[in-house]
Amino acid sequence: MARSNYGFEKRQRELSKERKKEEKRQRKLDRKNADQISDGATRDRLGQDAPRGSGTQAVRPSTVKTSSRTQASTTSPANPQ
Repeated sequence: MARSNYGFEKRQRELSKERKKEEKRQRKLDRKNADQISDGATRDRLGQDAPRGSGTQAVRPSTVKTSSRTQASTTSPANPQ
């Protein structure tokens, strides 16, 4: 009776996984490129530089309050004698 060649089967499984992974990567890349093309066409029609909701909103700086304890710890310690 013939024995199974486990090394060959394992290699075939690995190649299959690699092939599927590459196909998935290519699909994602194609989808990303299609989205960029459609966003560009939308921007051209609307006459805008960026699509809406792209996260390019201005952010106001917040005021940071420090306590006197924090300020005291950052200064040089006094010499207790």
